[in-house]
Amino acid sequence: MSVAKLFLLALFAFFGVVVAWWFLPPAIQAEISKKIRPQSAKASEKQAERTGSAPVQTRVYRWRDASGQQHFSNSPPKDQKYDVLHYRNDANVVGSE
Repeated sequence: MSVAKLFLLALFAFFGVVVAWWFLPPAIQAEISKKIRPQSAKASEKQAERTGSAPVQTRVYRWRDASGQQHFSNSPPKDQKYDVLHYRNDANVVGSE
């Protein structure tokens, strides 16, 4: 068998696997992924346990400049009146106060 034929055979096999993977249900894909990469799945589960217990809060500072334009920052402005908004990483929205 020539190198070109082997290459084409490998290419068709690769695309066959990709197409088969595309049509698998997500639950089966997850099971296969856990079997292929068991250590990384365990590591991500441990990380989720560590970070999932207490949500992290981030402060966002909001203020308006002299022209009335609204600004947002992760540090407070100097010599400006500002509002503090709290962002929770588990909610994915900035809450109103």
